[in-house]
Amino acid sequence: MAKEIQELRIILKPLIFINGFFCVYDLVSSKLILARRLGKIA
Repeated sequence: MAKEIQELRIILKPLIFINGFFCVYDLVSSKLILARRLGKIA
């Protein structure tokens, strides 16, 4: 059982890293879009 959990962790770690990267990317891109919209209005 412990061995299976270790294998799952090895598989999940890159997935969690990729998911976190995309979350940060989404936040940054949405802020850039907001900044552009505010820039057009102002």
